[in-house]
Amino acid sequence: MSPAWDAVFTMWPSPASTISGANVVTPYATPSTLTAISHCHSVGVVKSIGPVGPTPALLHSTCTPPKWSRVASANAWTAAGSVTSQSTPSTGAPADSRREARAVRASSCMSAMTTLIPSARNASVMARPMPLAAPVTTATLPSSSRIPCRLPASVPPAASAGRPGAVPSTTPAGEATRRPGYRRPMPGPLDGIRIVDISIAITGPLAAGMLVDQGAECVKVEQAPLGDLVRWIGTSVGGISAMFQVANRGKRSIVLDLRQDDGLAILRDLVADADVMVQNFRPGVAERLGVAYADMAAVNPDLVYADLTGFGTTGPYTHRRVYDTAVQAQSGMADNQTGLNDDKPTFLRQLAADKLTAYTACQAVTAALLARQRGAGGQHIQLSMLDACIAFLFVDGAEHEVILDGDHSGPQSVAANNTALVLTDGFVAVAAPNDTEFHGLAATFGVDSSDPDIARITDRLRNRPKVSLVHAEIRRNATGFTLAEAEAALEANSVPFGTVLSVEEVPEDPQVVANEVFVEHDHPAAGRIRQHRPPARFLGTPAELRELSAPTLGQHTDEVVAETGRADLIDSLREAGVIG
Repeated sequence: MSPAWDAVFTMWPSPASTISGANVVTPYATPSTLTAISHCHSVGVVKSIGPVGPTPALLHSTCTPPKWSRVASANAWTAAGSVTSQSTPSTGAPADSRREARAVRASSCMSAMTTLIPSARNASVMARPMPLAAPVTTATLPSSSRIPCRLPASVPPAASAGRPGAVPSTTPAGEATRRPGYRRPMPGPLDGIRIVDISIAITGPLAAGMLVDQGAECVKVEQAPLGDLVRWIGTSVGGISAMFQVANRGKRSIVLDLRQDDGLAILRDLVADADVMVQNFRPGVAERLGVAYADMAAVNPDLVYADLTGFGTTGPYTHRRVYDTAVQAQSGMADNQTGLNDDKPTFLRQLAADKLTAYTACQAVTAALLARQRGAGGQHIQLSMLDACIAFLFVDGAEHEVILDGDHSGPQSVAANNTALVLTDGFVAVAAPNDTEFHGLAATFGVDSSDPDIARITDRLRNRPKVSLVHAEIRRNATGFTLAEAEAALEANSVPFGTVLSVEEVPEDPQVVANEVFVEHDHPAAGRIRQHRPPARFLGTPAELRELSAPTLGQHTDEVVAETGRADLIDSLREAGVIG
């Protein structure tokens, strides 16, 4: 249940109609200031900050209604020269579910308005939608509310942090630089969501990383002395590999020994104030370490806990060590790539199983967060790489195993015959499933497709050998076309196509440039970095990169430990090997 809000405002000079006397007029455009004292109270606990100082009134004409997901706003009524708000009562919550609110970046979390004295004909009127106003404070909330409000930037963090001994958050090393005129973006759709990531490799880190791309905050817990092994796999400079950079950009890194009681205590404090936890240990490891769902839910019952495994939590393969290749093999994906004249399994030359699992996990976490907002509370998400890959493959790559009573004379996958046409100076990939596209493709390369047996898609389904003859002739004729000629003819005949580019050519492709896909910046440890932006663009809450660099190992250990109230213990914890 959202908490009730009160707001008390004083305005100087007062509006003309609120000043006693018949002939008192406020000059037009007189500068006004609005001083706010804000309270948020829930289950009998009240905490407030303010006033910080006069804040310029933002009573302009652009109005927006209050967001239901942020504030349980009250209807404002005016009567007899005064303005009051009808409060929305909050339901009680158990004492152990109350949680101290934290101070985070400034943002507009409250709206306000002034209302003139109503006319005699209308003694009570409802206020219009509330215009944007200055940032305000947050207070004690029930754990189920999770409403992330913001403090004014002028409030010292040490005075407003939710934990004793908290220190101001430092800017991560490697402050990103972009093209001239770049401004730091607005908060993304997951702004205010906190993640604790104790996973390694790709599945867990990439899942958490995509949430960070969309505005969430993340503390990445690593083990000494090397941290996440992906730091050192592939092209790597200064402990930052290409994979690590992309999967962990914008996170804070802390080196923590979870085998020690003090290390586990620090993790529990982080989880107590988190929304999401991600781990990808083999089944049984989290239980031995004391970081399983039951352990973490005891600390934070509202936690969304993403438990990622290779083969699942039950069954004969549960305790196997797993990497991407094993899952590509076990899921049928490698066999699905086998060529028509080649009986050898073929693996995708990328970590497809890892990435598919990460994408699935990211979607599952956001769904669980939505369910929690609707009152379902925290929950345990179980996801295996095997399940994610099978779900991916069976959409289009295992047709005979879905339609069990169908005609199985064709290939398992609708994409089995997809190839690139060889041209005189390059390659082009085409797709022509419907009638217009099929006949347009044939016409592009001078092939006769007028046979009534292949006129329509249903005809071609029954006469695959004739279709194969047409495709063979298309491939032969294409070898006499240049890339420019083929592209022009395919476009004229409305045939979907794509030019085959190398990965080196992709960043300079004119469409990629127009989409502003890539961003370049200098990393303090790895040097010059070029990486993609978050692919989904949210026009209302832009998901843009607020910090482009992945952290160096343990870069934020002292900062994060201090935020748990252990600033005076940092030296002794490091000496004992609890932190690094």
